[in-house]
Amino acid sequence: MADPRLELDGVLRCPECHHAPYKIFRRQNRQPSGELLETFEHVLWPATPDVAPPKDASRICCPDCRAELRRVAP
Repeated sequence: MADPRLELDGVLRCPECHHAPYKIFRRQNRQPSGELLETFEHVLWPATPDVAPPKDASRICCPDCRAELRRVAP
């Protein structure tokens, strides 16, 4: 059985302090039977172990300066 694809899709970067605390990955979906689908889901992941998951997914802020993060290319 093939493994699902996992690709780096973007980085969330702070426009103020330029810290990049989170990465955005694309993960290939899989049916319950294990068959891979052609669709993907986005997964937000901390870039370093000292960064906690965001408390509010609708407004993701920099853990250092609290500015709202912007998505940039990897």
